[in-house]
Amino acid sequence: MLIDICEMDTIKKCKFIHIMYNDKFCQGFIDFIERNFCIEDHVFVVQKILDDLPPLTGRNVVEIGDLRKYTFGLNDEQVILCHSLFMSGIGGFYNSNRHLLKRSYWIIYGGDLYNAPRNETADYIRSNFACYIIGVDNDINVLTDRYKIESLNYVISSYTFPVTLDMIKRAQQKKSQNKDYVTIQINNSSDVSTLEILDILSKFKNEKIKIRTILSYGKLEYKQDIINKGISIYGDKFSYIDTLLTPEKYAEFCVENDILILNQNRQQGVGNSFLALQFGQKLFIRSEITTYDYLRKNGNIVFDTKLIRGMSFETFKYNSCVDKSVNILNSKKFFTDEFLYIHWKKVFEHTVSPSETQSSKEIELTIG
Repeated sequence: MLIDICEMDTIKKCKFIHIMYNDKFCQGFIDFIERNFCIEDHVFVVQKILDDLPPLTGRNVVEIGDLRKYTFGLNDEQVILCHSLFMSGIGGFYNSNRHLLKRSYWIIYGGDLYNAPRNETADYIRSNFACYIIGVDNDINVLTDRYKIESLNYVISSYTFPVTLDMIKRAQQKKSQNKDYVTIQINNSSDVSTLEILDILSKFKNEKIKIRTILSYGKLEYKQDIINKGISIYGDKFSYIDTLLTPEKYAEFCVENDILILNQNRQQGVGNSFLALQFGQKLFIRSEITTYDYLRKNGNIVFDTKLIRGMSFETFKYNSCVDKSVNILNSKKFFTDEFLYIHWKKVFEHTVSPSETQSSKEIELTIG
């Protein structure tokens, strides 16, 4: 027997039902909502997945098991905000409750769009949401081209990042001083593209460098290959992190970088990009990836990963004081409640009738 989650007292009177799983980004989002919006309007239905993460907490957090055991008897004012399509059972849930799609907003994380399964059910679900919340504007082209959606509503928004400005400040105070080597971080998760960039950087292996990467999540089937190649080429100049760090510890880890290279072939690591820019580090992103144009449009100085092959070490490592200052100034807003509030206020003020049809359009949004 299905349980109607909207019969729970906590949920009956709320306007926005957030479906999410116990992910490293979600606690920051819940805290942000509690600080900036009427919490009685929001409930967070959390599917616990990762046992090594602490449970999400907040005034209106409801933890559930298998999503497919629940149904949602929405009233006329309620909408569902689906925080990614990574959750276990989410496809089966929406396939069994297709009528809810026109009352649901899909908050796209990235991989749930770019690495989505392609079959009739998955395509139907992804092409029939009432509204799409995207982090980078060019992702809307990927969405419409891939699923041939002729009319949709979308908001260009920004998700909360676990690292705060206070954490950044404290990490900067602990940063190593007077280093005689260049610290280079490759990617923000385990990915096959890490293998490629390890090869590309091998021409610098005799320089004073340290190469490191994150292997705690992502495509873990490549983890051992990355470790083997890193050690084979760089020896003790190569290191990696394969445990999940707290946001505070992650800031302390990232502050030691001089260069961040994102070599993935899709939009990924947007929050890590913000962090590198705020630390004044040199940032490389593949120029065909939507994040590259997004950051440049926001006034940041970003370099094309694909050009590293032809660079000398001096050109590769050079990061001017002007570039650092510009990036620090222009990236600070990404970590503020004021910036996020503008985005999410527009999301929460927008309502879509199930019968509404129109041309694809962005919901008007002014970014401060």
